[in-house]
Amino acid sequence: MPRPNNLPHRGNNRNAQNRTATSQNQRSSTLIIDEDKQRELEQNKHDLFELIKDDNGFCDEHGIRYEVAEKIEKFAEYLNAAYVQNDSDVGVTSSSIRNIYDNYISIKRKFQTVQLEQREIEDAETRKENAFMKIKPELIFVKSKVNYTVERKLKEERNEAKKQIKELSYNALKEFINISTTKITTSYNQFEAFIKIFETLVGFMK
Repeated sequence: MPRPNNLPHRGNNRNAQNRTATSQNQRSSTLIIDEDKQRELEQNKHDLFELIKDDNGFCDEHGIRYEVAEKIEKFAEYLNAAYVQNDSDVGVTSSSIRNIYDNYISIKRKFQTVQLEQREIEDAETRKENAFMKIKPELIFVKSKVNYTVERKLKEERNEAKKQIKELSYNALKEFINISTTKITTSYNQFEAFIKIFETLVGFMK
């Protein structure tokens, strides 16, 4: 029996629904980028990394370097992908940053414990140097953990548009840790200053 002309074909309905769903998914995966802000934050990131790489690193004879500290807020914005206007879930998660920070705090506590165990050594600088030599390998271990975390986080993201932004954010975090590790393994003073800088970064993360 022929189908009346005014009745819709079920197959056509399903096709239309599929096209609508596909269109909605495409719209939801389109990220709106503020390119001027992105360039500004990328430049800040570049400048921060260059400061960390130079001879003074995180601190000089006056303490923590102001020019490093002042760039941390905008670096947090870059990690948060603040230049994406319509999605707040494409940057580094605050839990990822917090977990890294907790690793460094644990190492600092170990340093303090080792210092106390060497009370028989009268010279404070010698105690400090000995304790620092004990914890130096652990700073490398954190770097390795961060590299693993970054790879895992990027594999978890299925949305291609979001993944591209997450790659920028998480790779920036990985580069920051890699550059910082090179510097903080040179002296305890650099490590201590880095801890304060990283604490500031944690505070600025969403």
